[in-house]
Formats: sequence, C-alpha cells, structure tokens
Amino acid sequence: MADMSISQSAGTDGTVHLALAGEIDMASSSTLAAALRAAICADDTKQVAVDLGQVTFLDSSGMRELVLAHALAAERAVSFYIINAHERPRRVLELTGLLAILTEQAPPDAATTA
Repeated sequence: MADMSISQSAGTDGTVHLALAGEIDMASSSTLAAALRAAICADDTKQVAVDLGQVTFLDSSGMRELVLAHALAAERAVSFYIINAHERPRRVLELTGLLAILTEQAPPDAATTA
C-alpha cells in the first residue's frame, strides 16, 4: 500500500491548490478530509483546486471526502474542483458520475481532462 501525500500552495487570488499523490483509501481518507477542510475554511479562500495528477488509487472513502468537501465549499461560497484526474481515479469518478460534479466549477483553462 502506497502512502498518500499532500502539498499545498496558496495564490494571492484566494486560490488554494492541493496536489495529492499516491493512494487515497480508507487509511488516508481522514488526512485528506482534514486537509480539504482546512483549505476550504481558511481565511480569504475563494477557490480550492484539488490536483489528482499523481493519484494512483482512489476508493469510495476518498470519493466520500471529495463529495463532503464539495458540499462544505458550497456552504461557504468557495469554488471547489478537481483537476488532472487520469487513469484509474478518473475512471471510477466517471463511473460514479462524480467527475462532472467535481469539475463543473473549474475555470476554462484548468486541466480537467487527461
């Protein structure tokens, strides 16, 4: 089982970028939840972009955290979207219908397809 890692950067425009890598599963979902919540609830956050480009595995617990984060962001009037979903993570998001939901707020120039 590969570990998940998260790197975060914040722009001056209120965008928080979370780059995820590795496996997002039951063992790492609480870490993901905390990072998503902190990014969404931070002062001056206007949008949160979650980069899945280096994610090799995504299970239902990871998808749950993305959906909960999407809902929290909506409550706080923060745009929330994923970018760079590819291969297995992209496929599972497509099959569940979540890809469209989690990319709908992405700016036109964001890499929402791979």
